[in-house]
Amino acid sequence: MLNLEKLILRDGFILHRSGGDPKYFNRMLDRTEVMIVEKLNFVRSSDSEFCFKFVLSEYTDPEWRELFFQRCQRLCVDFSGKEVRIVCPPAELGAILSDVKAALGPTNVAYAALREDVVKQITERIEEFPTPTLTVELPQPVFHSDGDARNAMASLEVSP
Repeated sequence: MLNLEKLILRDGFILHRSGGDPKYFNRMLDRTEVMIVEKLNFVRSSDSEFCFKFVLSEYTDPEWRELFFQRCQRLCVDFSGKEVRIVCPPAELGAILSDVKAALGPTNVAYAALREDVVKQITERIEEFPTPTLTVELPQPVFHSDGDARNAMASLEVSP
């Protein structure tokens, strides 16, 4: 699901390297608790179905949506930004909305567990590699017993 090689941990946030530029990162796995907070509107989508829209407390990301659909198999449910859309006949809305609401809590718990696991894996990956040390050799004058200064190589170790 996640490519850990492209993830870093900075200031408590999981960041994903986006595109080819190594200086651009997107935050991920940073949702807290997704809930339905209000009914938005509905529009007719066919002769027998309506599209019912509800506002969510948080934007959903691909990881959250994947976890949600593992818990709720309803094909008539879709997420976009901070909205959840349910396309169905009006008589079925109550049952579908109950299924959606029932899946939100377990999805939020699984999402938090996924975040903890990813943070642990990133931390373990960081601990796996020792802090790099750069050795630079610089020419240094060395005074010999005859008073003559000659160049010699000296080492300097630098750690980040």
